[in-house]
Amino acid sequence: MKRIAGCGDLYSGLLCSCQGKGTLAQAKATTMTFLSTLGIVLVIVGSGISVLFWVPQIVNRPKLKEMLGQRYPMLFFVYVANGPLLLFVGLFLLLRF
Repeated sequence: MKRIAGCGDLYSGLLCSCQGKGTLAQAKATTMTFLSTLGIVLVIVGSGISVLFWVPQIVNRPKLKEMLGQRYPMLFFVYVANGPLLLFVGLFLLLRF
């Protein structure tokens, strides 16, 4: 990455970007860092939800089935949307960026 006069490191480079003196490479690096961090967070959250859902002592599925009745299959939709889907989106972000 090319240095700019007065912008010695990444943090001061970000400040220079905000002042209109930054380069496109610095903006790209910032975006890639943000997306990588977001990917890590999504992987952790998705993995955590997946583990929590399948540990019988944490989620009492018979009790949930009794409480939800006919809406019980909707629980799996919510699980997939919040567990494996977040995990795969996070992995995609990590591998892509």
